Amino acid sequence: MKPFVPHWENLANEFLQPMLHLPRHPLILAHFGILGLCPTTLLAKFLFKNEPARALFAGIAAHSFLPLEAPVSSAFGLVLGLAGHVVGWPIPRGGSQQITNALAAYLRQIGGKIETEHRVDDLNE
Repeated sequence: MKPFVPHWENLANEFLQPMLHLPRHPLILAHFGILGLCPTTLLAKFLFKNEPARALFAGIAAHSFLPLEAPVSSAFGLVLGLAGHVVGWPIPRGGSQQITNALAAYLRQIGGKIETEHRVDDLNE
């Protein structure tokens, strides 16, 4: 992560561009891209010296919903981990349950209803 921290703003701008564009920062993007192509399992062993750091990176990369052995899975860990290092880790006051509470409140506000213990057999339900 360390080599990318000073380049976060440039990388973030590149990530938000259309896929096919002329990169404004091709060297740092290429460096990031080479690492991002690796499976998380491989990159974690390469980048981190201890098991807790590898586990943290794997947990962050798991947000990709890709198998950790899959190519490109580490790109998600790199982007989210880098964002956390640079702008901070987003932790809601009161814990992550507050996100669920807010989403449920909004759903109810717009007329939605939450049902539990109800089998769903069709998406129209």
